[in-house]
Amino acid sequence: MAVDWEKTVLDFEQLTSSQRLSLIRDLVNRFDLDSYRKHQSKQYKLTQDIVEEFKKDLFDKVVRYDIFKELKVNFDENLVSDVIASIYNPMKYPIAKELIIGLLIQFNNQNIAEIITNTEKKYIVCKREVSGDLSRIDIRIFTKNIDQANAIIDIEMKGKNPVACETFSHGDYQTVREYSDLVEHQKKLVDKYQTPCSIAAFYVTPYGTIPKSNNFIAVSFDDMRNSINTVINSNIGLAADYTQELFIVKSFFKSSWLF
Repeated sequence: MAVDWEKTVLDFEQLTSSQRLSLIRDLVNRFDLDSYRKHQSKQYKLTQDIVEEFKKDLFDKVVRYDIFKELKVNFDENLVSDVIASIYNPMKYPIAKELIIGLLIQFNNQNIAEIITNTEKKYIVCKREVSGDLSRIDIRIFTKNIDQANAIIDIEMKGKNPVACETFSHGDYQTVREYSDLVEHQKKLVDKYQTPCSIAAFYVTPYGTIPKSNNFIAVSFDDMRNSINTVINSNIGLAADYTQELFIVKSFFKSSWLF
């Protein structure tokens, strides 16, 4: 059974162990935080000063992991997308493939989950800001199989705004245009690899706002947490380091910085 790190982190000393701080530092260092800082007076690093900040309201800090807030980074929707794109990119994150499968299983898409399962990591691609004829999707995950079925997974991210308003252009709402572009890309992938291609689209918002397109699946940040938990619980042999880091990533989706 996987270790429940959220329950075993009992005190400050465990929270700030060198192993845990190293995992936090590695997670944060994947992003150029300076580009997201609107008003910057000095460089912030995971030093003892920030460790001391974690002593304040410790339980809330553990449960609502506010590392970006602690680093004085102003909210930026692009940064949220960068975080998610990073953890779903097999070239950047060792268990990205498992996380993609966990998200699909969470929403009962066994077909694409099986395609991802049968695809080698080197043939799974995750890209940011992919443009189509009518729109631009925040995150696109797709496979490049030449001898078996392919899949495309689009993720549109919204943060902060509980209503998660969609843009309106070319006579239609954002998710409607995005799905039209997704279908077109599906046709291109079928033509290119001469194999079937399945598609899925997720609309990720803090509270699971319903998208304008019925073809998009509404996903809340709690849903994201649950999908990560699926991976933790289903991978019995998962290395302890990965299990611990997954809980850090999972808690990111409960951060007050996002809401």
